[in-house]
Amino acid sequence: VYKRQGYNRREIDELTADIAAIPGVVYAELDMPCENMVSPLQSNIPGCTAGRDAAPDNVDWAPDLVGFFDLPAGSPTGSGVTVGHIDTGYTDHAELNVPDAYDLTASTSTIGPGGGVDPMDGGSSHGTATGTVITSAAGSSATNDLGQPSDGITGLAPGATVIAVRGIADVVIVPFFTQADIAAAVHHCIDTGCEVVSMSFGGLLSPAVTDALEQAFDADIILCAAAGNCVRFVVQPAALSGVIACAGVGVDPADGSVHPWPGTSRGPSVDIAAPAENVWVGDWSSGQQQVRPGEGTSFAAPHVAAAAALWLEEHDGDPRLEEYAAAGIRLGEVFRFVVQGTANVPAGWDTDNLGAGVVNLPALLALSL
Repeated sequence: VYKRQGYNRREIDELTADIAAIPGVVYAELDMPCENMVSPLQSNIPGCTAGRDAAPDNVDWAPDLVGFFDLPAGSPTGSGVTVGHIDTGYTDHAELNVPDAYDLTASTSTIGPGGGVDPMDGGSSHGTATGTVITSAAGSSATNDLGQPSDGITGLAPGATVIAVRGIADVVIVPFFTQADIAAAVHHCIDTGCEVVSMSFGGLLSPAVTDALEQAFDADIILCAAAGNCVRFVVQPAALSGVIACAGVGVDPADGSVHPWPGTSRGPSVDIAAPAENVWVGDWSSGQQQVRPGEGTSFAAPHVAAAAALWLEEHDGDPRLEEYAAAGIRLGEVFRFVVQGTANVPAGWDTDNLGAGVVNLPALLALSL
């Protein structure tokens, strides 16, 4: 805007300072684009990715790893829980379970019109891919990335209600996000009653965004975010204290052993790990639906968010939750404690930099408050 008006950067900084000096203004900031350090993958960095050739043949290896298929009959599906999904939006993909899982009235876009629909400017949909981790109903199918028929994938919380908030553009063409758009997306999740928020983006956030996330945390929303891809350090919002930072893991197709995904960010602020290396997801290519393996902590975050939805349903109505609230203990901290305390810890796991271990759904849901 300032370029169109003939301003230079020094002048716009001065204008921002003038606004901040107005009585009653808490702060003012220039709304600048921020590089998205979660997507796209920086594949030019040696050793950052495992490569699709290493993808396990089992399309359900990721839900299997976190114990989804070990849950007893009648276990939670996320029913009654609302998950805010801040990403590129949703599409009508068979694996996304849109008619049943999405609140299309509350879904929206903070970057333009469309009501939360992803226009797929780059031919694929990051929001669809991450969304299928949460909502995909077992039994559907699509063509895989090699053009072959494929079994459908299994989402962890197909009973949850998802509110899609298109807050970032296509991550292939425009790997940036604008601070005001993300702040508005978080506020929309608060206003529409989301109980969990999944965020597969990250960078260096402005005060407007961090304030919005603090309000969401104080409103007892469980915030889950991707730790980052290929930059090693944990990016924001994952690095913020009120957000659960999700690192990524993969499995050896030969023996099923667990290892950190090569590109996962790491550091003391990581809380938990979840599948991120060649996770099978629903997406699009050349206008055709497909099931493909995807890499990145973008996929770890929705695994953890889905686990939070199952946990909330499991403890719906538990009076201890009210006791926590009365004591000033936020629900996000309670979930962080239990998801870490019930995690599977792989052999040789670096708990200092990769979190407590890998999400373990059976143990998580079996733990009494």
